[in-house]
Amino acid sequence: MMLSSYHLTDERIPEYLEALENFQPDFLNIYPSAALQLAEYLQRHDQRWRTPLQGVLCGSEQLTLSQKRLLEGVFQCRVLRWYGHAERVVLAAEGTYSDLFYFWPHYGFVEFGEPDGDGLREVIGTTFHNMAMPLVRYRTGDFVRLAKPDARREYAWPAVEEISGRGQEFLVTGSGRRISLTALNMHDAIFDGLYAVQFFQSEQGVAEFRYIPSPEFHASRLPQIEDGIRRKLGDDFRLVLREVGEVEKTPRGKQTWLISRL
Repeated sequence: MMLSSYHLTDERIPEYLEALENFQPDFLNIYPSAALQLAEYLQRHDQRWRTPLQGVLCGSEQLTLSQKRLLEGVFQCRVLRWYGHAERVVLAAEGTYSDLFYFWPHYGFVEFGEPDGDGLREVIGTTFHNMAMPLVRYRTGDFVRLAKPDARREYAWPAVEEISGRGQEFLVTGSGRRISLTALNMHDAIFDGLYAVQFFQSEQGVAEFRYIPSPEFHASRLPQIEDGIRRKLGDDFRLVLREVGEVEKTPRGKQTWLISRL
């Protein structure tokens, strides 16, 4: 059964829940933002998830560890994160027991670029299955943080502990500097307790940080979040924090970190 994440609204979520309960799926393959939206609705209305699941598969968007734990509490099953892209060069997914992402060696050959100032490396891949137009050492524009050398591993495959997102997503400061969202580390613990976050920029040097809080989130933490973001943006930037009921999505129903109207 396929359901549209783009039409997932408070008014229609009860219809989605009824359809899922009638269908009784074993797994949900779902955008993280849609899963968090369902979880937020259930918690806000003091309801429980009533469809037993073997697992929830989350890909195509970023999902922090704290958000993953929240989803596992709501859906009462393992949430597995995976990483891929439309070019189908490389593919990675979490292990059976750990939270590390393992790159599948039979899908494509992965390499990693030199670390930037935050220790993030670009994913570079060579596909094995596209015989018509193979991509060789293709720079994906995605950045990751490698697993620590002493991390316990399930497989002898390349592993990363964090997928930080697209390097080409930039905020532009008042002086014209471009700040990659990968530098902001959206996996930082200061964002714990937020269902969704998104930057919106329509004017150089000014951005709006939109967020959807969970019931456990307290407004007293907002100065800490603002301070953490401002340290990365610098003095030539004005930041506005705004609580919203929902964040913008692409026509395909995906959530992105940045909506830029520049």
